[in-house]
Amino acid sequence: MNQSAGTANPVYPGEFSGSTGLLDLRTHQPADVIEAPTSVNEAFLGSMRAMLLRNRGNFVVATLLIGTQGTTAWEGLLYEVGNDYFVIYQTGRQRYIACDIYALKYMEFYDTRQRELCENLLRQDGTQSAP
Repeated sequence: MNQSAGTANPVYPGEFSGSTGLLDLRTHQPADVIEAPTSVNEAFLGSMRAMLLRNRGNFVVATLLIGTQGTTAWEGLLYEVGNDYFVIYQTGRQRYIACDIYALKYMEFYDTRQRELCENLLRQDGTQSAP
């Protein structure tokens, strides 16, 4: 059993290790594994939950189905992912929003590093006024 750096959680060889801190929407699995997983771990790596776990800490907009036709959207940092829920943290309001993972219809992911770069380029070009 290996220990991941700086944490007390054990990481076993070949086990999913979670977020890298970067936007990561790929499964990193070969196509044959995605199409026909042969183990529970392979199936997990191709799941929505695994994708959400890989992207903890990123800015997201989650659209959830309310009833049969209504939707609502929450935006903020993807803070935590559980078996049947995820938590979004809204920094401006300093609040946490727990959401039902089964009500999730869409999740928009933003690469905040790229957004800052684009804003800086626009400022330099003079097409956007500085705050």
